[in-house]
Amino acid sequence: MRLSRLRRRTFWWLSILVWIVFFTAREVFGLEHQTLLSTAWAAIALLSIGTLAVARLHDRSLSGWWLATVLVPVAGAVWLGWELALRRGNTHANAYGPDPRQR
Repeated sequence: MRLSRLRRRTFWWLSILVWIVFFTAREVFGLEHQTLLSTAWAAIALLSIGTLAVARLHDRSLSGWWLATVLVPVAGAVWLGWELALRRGNTHANAYGPDPRQR
């Protein structure tokens, strides 16, 4: 599956799946303490969510660099949440590929 653009529904389901796997593995393998392994596992989860977020931003015709708005206190996270989770993607092809609903 190519993730150049990602539908809102798919973004939600894959994000939930990543978090379920992350927290389940954390409990099963006892990664709740700050160790090198737990830090690496958290980095993998964040990288996975970041990849999904970039693909979702592409569906909105936005660059992945817009993820940096989360660094703006409160307003950046609110705006990013709005764009990723609530706004519908473009209904036409854009620079990142065709409309995923048309595939």
